[in-house]
Amino acid sequence: MGGRLKVETKNRRFWDKAHPEPMSGCWLWMGAFFNHGYGKVFRKPNFLLAHRVAWELIHGAIPENLLVLHKCDVPSCINPRHLFLGTALDNSQDCYRKDRQANNAGEYNPRAKLTRQDVAQARESFHVGKQRVCDLARKYGVSWTTMNYAIVGKTWR
Repeated sequence: MGGRLKVETKNRRFWDKAHPEPMSGCWLWMGAFFNHGYGKVFRKPNFLLAHRVAWELIHGAIPENLLVLHKCDVPSCINPRHLFLGTALDNSQDCYRKDRQANNAGEYNPRAKLTRQDVAQARESFHVGKQRVCDLARKYGVSWTTMNYAIVGKTWR
């Protein structure tokens, strides 16, 4: 009997961190988070994704090689009605169907060192013969290859 009470207390503490959002029906996780926006739960010796824990508390163990996916596309949602099981392929197809692919091209890429304006100016300088690729690369603080690809259009189309 003591073990059951302990499990119920843990479950209650977990669900107490869910904040219902009436407009969407999401139950937003109010505990700790991973950097990518998914809820984080500590279970010795690891941190687990909160939505996976929510699934397990309601439905039981998650079969090997399956993911817990969101119908609502809200990473912090732990509402079991918004969750479903799927493969990595299912997740990719769901992402594509919902047009959620990240657009990390050009200056939207968080690691980009060049802007659209930089590339336009570099192309102009190169094509009129004012500067060489190595000089432009040095000027903009990128490698020769990065600058060359930007100028010839392999990147920054």
